[in-house]
Amino acid sequence: MTDEHLHGWKSIAAHLNRDRSTVIRWANERHLPVHSVPGGKSRTVYALKRELDTWLMGHGATPAPTLAAHAPLPSAPVPVEAPTPPSWSRRRMLAAGVVGLGGLAAAWRLMRVDGRVVLDPGAAARYRAAREDVASRAPAKLSRATASLRDLTARYPDHAGTHATLAEAYMLGREYGALPDPYAFAAAKAEAGRALAIDPGMASAHRVLGAVSYWRDGDTVAAGAAFRRALAAASDDPLAHLWYANALADNGEAAPAAREFAAAERLDPASAVIRTDAAWGRWSAGQSETAIAQWRDLQARHPGLATIADCLSVALLDRGDLSGYAAQLRHRAQSRGEVELRAYSDLIDRTLATGGRAAVYQAMLSRALTFAGSTTRPDHSWAAFVATSFGDRVRLLSILALARNQGQRWGAAGFVRRIAARWPKDPAIGAALAALRRPSMEPSGA
Repeated sequence: MTDEHLHGWKSIAAHLNRDRSTVIRWANERHLPVHSVPGGKSRTVYALKRELDTWLMGHGATPAPTLAAHAPLPSAPVPVEAPTPPSWSRRRMLAAGVVGLGGLAAAWRLMRVDGRVVLDPGAAARYRAAREDVASRAPAKLSRATASLRDLTARYPDHAGTHATLAEAYMLGREYGALPDPYAFAAAKAEAGRALAIDPGMASAHRVLGAVSYWRDGDTVAAGAAFRRALAAASDDPLAHLWYANALADNGEAAPAAREFAAAERLDPASAVIRTDAAWGRWSAGQSETAIAQWRDLQARHPGLATIADCLSVALLDRGDLSGYAAQLRHRAQSRGEVELRAYSDLIDRTLATGGRAAVYQAMLSRALTFAGSTTRPDHSWAAFVATSFGDRVRLLSILALARNQGQRWGAAGFVRRIAARWPKDPAIGAALAALRRPSMEPSGA
């Protein structure tokens, strides 16, 4: 067995001698060791042969929780119920004969206040710690929080907050950790649905469903409705505003995106994450220099936040600064600790030193096309942006034609804006971009 990388679902399926749908299902339901690869606002998957072979021999094959098909998603988790409430009611009596501390703990797990399940003091402390870990967005803490929340949801299946927080952990795990998109989206949707089945007004669950609808399904109408439900339930939740703003910015709705970013920054002015994403919204709207200056300032104060390097790498590539792109790619790879990302960063460094601009372009485009073609919902917007950044109109047209033939619909407003600006009077490119546009998220006239 070797550590040779397998890129994309097709290669992984071929190694396992299974069809792609089976392999994706194994990743979703049985913890098949498939890793997610971030890259310039686009993502794909890879696997190591050694890990796959070990899994096949019976290691690491513990089934993941069954993912029921529920509805909407979460925003900020609800507060932990007070551990010592003034009055109690029981969902059901303890089984006869249960005594001692174990029986008291079991009894507490069944307690409710005003119809809501109450966590015992130990579980409440774990819940608070998990929420703090999720808020940190640090990969190791996200992993720890996810494990803890899974245990809490099993012990307290009727506690809406633990389900909603777990849904958020799954969503952040795909962006800041290494969770594969298919598993993270499905798991997040399932947990958000469970939270809403218990508490239909839980804003955080609606927020998660909005994110799944937009980033996985490309359903702008459903996403907008879910985000607005989240805001109606918790207008003071900065993450509800932020997640809605990110989707609006990606979809090219610059004015409402700016409104939501401003609301998020007003509610949490110290958040580097919010300011980083707000700068991405400005970059997507064409304000390149302002965004780059803001990211430079943020990176000086928050060098460990990999998202800043991710955004800067894209913006510097757009300016033709390959050395800057490579440096930010290296920074991001070191911050995240992703094996594949570090290998790719090393490749770009070597290629830039020995092969020059043309060789770097071929390496970048080959990776972008391979990754885009290996997903269940292809999106070639990053590949199109790479071709544009190097002025390759012929390859760009072939990518746009492929995307149209596959029925793709793009957000990626920052990429699309720069493609259109590079060839402002090219009717073929203009028509192709128009055909790839998604519907608006905000109601007409909002």
